[in-house]
Amino acid sequence: MIARALLLALACAASAGAEPADTLAGRWTFETSIATARNCIIAGEALLTPAATRGEYRVEMRAVETCATGHVWRSVQACTATTRGRTINVDCTLVSAEPSNYAADDFVLELRAPGLMEGSLVSTWDAPARWRRDGADLIS
Repeated sequence: MIARALLLALACAASAGAEPADTLAGRWTFETSIATARNCIIAGEALLTPAATRGEYRVEMRAVETCATGHVWRSVQACTATTRGRTINVDCTLVSAEPSNYAADDFVLELRAPGLMEGSLVSTWDAPARWRRDGADLIS
């Protein structure tokens, strides 16, 4: 009985120390703040799927960039998300865009809660970014 309780305690401790990014798989929505240099926002959705390498995810991303000038770009991107502790780097390659003069979006994020990542868009322009997962509890 004592051995069983000890094993349960060790299992709980091991899961508490697990990589927080183990919870990233699933569908996310994201949006940047308005970038002052271009007066635009980027918003969209991303599907994260675990890759063969631990701590990496394949990301299918659809983004829409909307600017105050009325310009709108739509893109499909293939990305890799790499985790290091609570930090997530999302590096993307453009699959398609309309119009075609669009650059891939990259992000550096920090996992704040199981359903919330915050950080920055760090590609052709920088802006604060927030990623949320539907149905996950958020802690602010």
